[in-house]
Amino acid sequence: MMRTSFAMAVTALMIVGITAHAQAQSSAPWELNLHAGALFVDGGEGGESDTDPMYGARLGYGMPSGLGFAGNFDYVQSDADLDGEDIDVATYLYSGEINYTFTTSNPLRIFLLAGIGAASTSYSDLPEGFDDSFTDLMIPVGGGIKWSSPGSSWGIRTEIRDNIVLVDDVFDEEEGDEDTETFHNVELSGGISFFFGS
Repeated sequence: MMRTSFAMAVTALMIVGITAHAQAQSSAPWELNLHAGALFVDGGEGGESDTDPMYGARLGYGMPSGLGFAGNFDYVQSDADLDGEDIDVATYLYSGEINYTFTTSNPLRIFLLAGIGAASTSYSDLPEGFDDSFTDLMIPVGGGIKWSSPGSSWGIRTEIRDNIVLVDDVFDEEEGDEDTETFHNVELSGGISFFFGS
């Protein structure tokens, strides 16, 4: 929880600090973004947190008002320890999002986003009797910075987001029943964007 609060505070400071440098939307409304980064995985109560490499792509459409819509996909490869044995874990994060980009006349723009999607996790080589895949509701929120080239055909995008995952059927030892547990998986990413369309 403290790590998530710190990450959101850093995001807020970034947004406040560079508001004056935000730029108007590119004249090309479509954006294809290819990115890589790190996912800080929340281990939950009593669990171990982890940091894993992440790769992904986004396709978005931005309007002159600054409002935009996007689809996002990320892939995370990691491992887990099960009774002293390493198990390969593949996580897929996918979501639809609404974003707002602040518009001025500088080459830097800041944006905020929120959406809804899912986190699918699959495990390899699990013993019999274990479920080897799960899909849970995910709510991404965050923000970041975009820089556009002078011709506005390409640019750089960096962002921080909290991928809030709601996991059902988590056993609560105190109450002796199953509850929904919230995990805050913070993502830091950067990549190249290509702008196209008219």
